[in-house]
Amino acid sequence: MGTEALILWDKYEAFGEVVWAEGVQCGIAFFDPLPGDVVLKTRELDDAAHLPQDKELLRQVARQWVEGTTRL
Repeated sequence: MGTEALILWDKYEAFGEVVWAEGVQCGIAFFDPLPGDVVLKTRELDDAAHLPQDKELLRQVARQWVEGTTRL
């Protein structure tokens, strides 16, 4: 705790200080607030990362077709 940290993601960076730590996780208080547009873009990155892969999407569609819950 108290260690300064630099977080890098996509094309962004933020400086802060570790304020809690438990196991392999920690919380960081940023020195400056993140701009709203950065928060929104980060959410979009997270949403895109959780999209099903093409193979999984194909399985889902096939399963729904077999169950009769969708039409191709």
